[in-house]
Amino acid sequence: MNILITGASKGIGKALSIAFCQNGARNLYLISRDLKLLENLKSDCLTINPNCKVFIYPFDLNDSNGLKKLSERIISDS
Repeated sequence: MNILITGASKGIGKALSIAFCQNGARNLYLISRDLKLLENLKSDCLTINPNCKVFIYPFDLNDSNGLKKLSERIISDS
């Protein structure tokens, strides 16, 4: 199962990330503006499920100029 979550570092996004990790997600693609919180979340997810691949992308979705580059990075990580 491949899951992409925006707003992953806090609130509902963080809760979803952890829940998917607990339930056997194979690949998590996590997007948030805060790199430090994403790194912490990745560490938590790997503690819960070391078999899950967690990819983090510090990115502000308001940056429409960078969306193409972000999507290319996600595709190359897939």
